[in-house]
Amino acid sequence: DTSFAPLALRSNYSLLCGTAPVERVLERAAELGYGALALTDINNLYGAIKFYKAAREAGVTPIIGCNLRDDRSGAVLLARDLAGYSNLCRIITARHLDEKFSLPDCLARFQEGLHVLTQDVALAANLSGRVDRKYLWLALVRPARSIRHEQSVLQEAENLGLKVVGTTDTYFLSAEESALPRVLTAVRRNTVVARLAADDLVPSHSFLVSPEAFRRLFRDCPQALENNRRIVEDCNLEIPMGRPVFPRFPLPEGQTALSYLRRLCLDGIARRYGADRREALARLEHELEVIERLGFTEYFIFVWDILSFAREKGIPTIGRGSGASSIVSYLLGITSIDPIKYNIPFERFLHLRRSDCPDLDIDLCWVRRDEVIESIYRRYGASRVAMVSTHATFRLRSALREVAKAFGVSNSAVSRILTRLPYDSECSIGEVFAGLPASIRDSLDEATLQSILRYAEQIRGFPHHLSIHCGGLVIGDRPLNCYVPLERADKGIVITQYDKDSIEDIGLVKMDLLGNHGLTIRDEAVGLLKKHRGVSLNTEEIPDCDPLAVGLLKSGGTLSCCQLESPAMRSLLQMLGASCVKDLMQALALIRPGPASLGMKEAFVRRKRGLEPATLPHPLLAGVLADTYGVMLYEDDAMLVASALTGIPLEEGDLLRRIISKEKTGAKLLEASKKFVQEAVSNGIPLQ
Repeated sequence: DTSFAPLALRSNYSLLCGTAPVERVLERAAELGYGALALTDINNLYGAIKFYKAAREAGVTPIIGCNLRDDRSGAVLLARDLAGYSNLCRIITARHLDEKFSLPDCLARFQEGLHVLTQDVALAANLSGRVDRKYLWLALVRPARSIRHEQSVLQEAENLGLKVVGTTDTYFLSAEESALPRVLTAVRRNTVVARLAADDLVPSHSFLVSPEAFRRLFRDCPQALENNRRIVEDCNLEIPMGRPVFPRFPLPEGQTALSYLRRLCLDGIARRYGADRREALARLEHELEVIERLGFTEYFIFVWDILSFAREKGIPTIGRGSGASSIVSYLLGITSIDPIKYNIPFERFLHLRRSDCPDLDIDLCWVRRDEVIESIYRRYGASRVAMVSTHATFRLRSALREVAKAFGVSNSAVSRILTRLPYDSECSIGEVFAGLPASIRDSLDEATLQSILRYAEQIRGFPHHLSIHCGGLVIGDRPLNCYVPLERADKGIVITQYDKDSIEDIGLVKMDLLGNHGLTIRDEAVGLLKKHRGVSLNTEEIPDCDPLAVGLLKSGGTLSCCQLESPAMRSLLQMLGASCVKDLMQALALIRPGPASLGMKEAFVRRKRGLEPATLPHPLLAGVLADTYGVMLYEDDAMLVASALTGIPLEEGDLLRRIISKEKTGAKLLEASKKFVQEAVSNGIPLQ
């Protein structure tokens, strides 16, 4: 029977922080025949959600836990249920943020839903009268630290009336990887492997043993195995995934979220459209119905509220991304592009086949961005707001640099090597290194070089360091430490231990509040105009085809204009003879790597200038690609073309677009491609 686990698996988070290689862990667990695994990194849950999702997909029962340590003692905490998971998050947060943190006191306060395992007999004695004894265990860790220590654990268990549970310390996956933790420890300590003390090294036996070997370790103590099984069977954590969690907005009396959002949008219609409102009203009602059915009504109000503060304080702001596809965003002032005027389909942004929270990314004047963030902390409370972390991983250069330093290679020698290497490559590090001049390769001892290349390749993609997301901020409906552990970054800012993907997986809504230099420059220009010319200018009232602006665009005079200042972009504007916002939108799409690399940019310019005829791949695409001379420019076009050629709804077309944009290769993309071809043929489109 392999339904139980060692209950003490550590990922690379225990040695460096970052993204745990959970796929490798689960592959190895499946090879050995484990049906359940516990991930218990030291003082963190960085990889917990990735592990939880991947384990369930692999058919392995995930047990979420943490090896909590303070200056005096330590215990492994395992979440029995959702209440235990929330308490685990609270305890880890306290460990990082509370200067007076006491592990026994914290465990006594937040014990609900947790199993507590410790081999510290003093801690067990402290907790025996404060924690429910049904969930307090003395851990029998084998191979044992010493016979004497194990005897003291067994004796204390008898004295306190506690049960023992069998565990192992597991830091790597197989005996062949026993040296890797030493290299990672040297990297973390910024020293060389040869200088590591014995106490710094992970024991060579700390790998994931087979269930049979695990049983043999405890053959003289069958009750430890049985108690292990009981803990596994009692851990039934179900983490709600994907259900959005929004902060509570104080609605006016008598208003629901939907009625209040509709009122705000109707005010926007009067301001944006004047008397001709019929098309706008029809689209508004359609969007509101979809938004309400998906449960995102409060999200739009919440974003509007943040931007209302910015506008009230005169802080330049604008929305970016696919939010421009929504008339609700336009009416609330979140975006400034009219989706009706530019024929942008709402389905590019949101539809009933999508359940993930829509992205409403906000650009703010980079000088005054912190004012907006501070207002969010004041409005919702510091306990409900945090910045999102980023888990940086080793790439080609960083992996080679850090491993080389760990093997004693000097900084100057490492620099000479790195200047000849690309920042990253799909090739192995050994293959890339083989392309270097012989003088560089021969500067290192062959045995040392092979070790460096081997370990650098192994840690590629492993955790490197924790940092702060460039703009990600998360707000909860209650204190965030109910959902995610928090800690303090080097700059003193409180951040989530989860990265943006895990934050979104558990339903918390990440707001991207990005500092934008272009908005700052624009605001300064408006201020200088008022100061020196006495002219008050509202930038939203500048006409689309303003003659002076058009002159600058056509001549490529767009230095210091956000996204328009690169030499390639200025040249493209001149070739296009850009004269309006629509031309700018097309130029911004054309300059991206996809259209540029496929020759679409050149074809578009030739067709726009009348140098070649505008041809359509099929007459059904006349309504889709007429404005772009038969060239697919935007991601939206993939959705629109799919719908036009197959007759499928735009919602299904958007799902295909998402697969194309995210899945560069693989079975999912191949399956979607086959389905598209079949549906197109069924709709009367010839194969050739």
